[in-house]
Amino acid sequence: MRTIIKKLILALALLLGTTYLFSNEDYSEHNVSNLRIINEHSIVIDQGYFTDGKVFDRTTRDLFKMVAAQQALKMTTGVIIPIEIAVLSNGGYISFYDSLSGDLHLKDAYIVCTVATAESIAFSFMIEFCDERIMLPKASVMTHHAFAFNAFGAKVFTDSSKRASIRHSDLEAIELNIDRDKWYAISRMQGDKFYSKKEMKEYGIATDFLEE
Repeated sequence: MRTIIKKLILALALLLGTTYLFSNEDYSEHNVSNLRIINEHSIVIDQGYFTDGKVFDRTTRDLFKMVAAQQALKMTTGVIIPIEIAVLSNGGYISFYDSLSGDLHLKDAYIVCTVATAESIAFSFMIEFCDERIMLPKASVMTHHAFAFNAFGAKVFTDSSKRASIRHSDLEAIELNIDRDKWYAISRMQGDKFYSKKEMKEYGIATDFLEE
C-alpha cells in the first residue's frame, strides 16, 4: 500500500505545474480553403506539438533548421525571408513550451504565423515568437490559468501552476506592450478567456485578419 501511495505522490509531483488544459476540438468550422492555407505552411504547430514528445522534437528540429538558414541568409546578403508557421493547436504541456522560451536564436528569427487556433500554451507561443499574427476567419484564441492534473486525473491549481501562469502572462504582456497586472487580470483571471476580433485588435494579439 505504501508503495502505491509513493507512486501516486511521485506521479502528482511530476505533473504539477506542467500542464495546460487541452481537448479535442472540431475544426470543421474552418473551411477547406482556410485549412489548405494551413497545410501549405512548411511548419505546422498542430494538436500534437505540445502533447507528443516525438512530434515536438521533430517539428522543433525543422523549425531550428529554418531559423539557422534565415539567419545565415541575413548575415550574407542582408535579406530576410520570413519563416511561415501555421498554428492549429489548443495547447498541451507547459514544459514543452518552456524548452523554447527564451531561445535567443528563435527570438531573433522573423516569423509570420497564420492562426486557426491558438489556445492555452499555444497562445503563449504565438505571442512570444510570431512577429506577425494573421488570423483566419473564425480563428479561436484563448488564455487561462495554468493547472495540473493530480494522480486521479482531477484538475488542480497549485503554487507551481500559479507561478507558471504569472511567468507566461508577464512574457505576453512584454510582447503586447500592456501593463503586466492588467494583462494578468484579462488573460488569467476570467477562466477560459476567448478573445473577440475586436479584442484581438485592441490588445494587439492579431496583426492582420484573413477575410472569407
